[in-house]
Amino acid sequence: RALQMKQTAHGETHPEVATTLYCLGRLHHTMGDKGAARASWTAALRICQLRLGESHPDTRRVVKALQRMDQ
Repeated sequence: RALQMKQTAHGETHPEVATTLYCLGRLHHTMGDKGAARASWTAALRICQLRLGESHPDTRRVVKALQRMDQ
């Protein structure tokens, strides 16, 4: 629900949407749903790369989360 509200309020590629997706990914990962975590983090990464760039701390945070999944 929070994700839908932010998408409606700010648009689908707003950094706030990426932050919400990142948090959802953490929740899914903690609950053991790695597929949903990867999907959320991948969506967050696309937004971060588009809106913030590769070197932004939020982008790097999502990249690290995805890399940890692959270890």
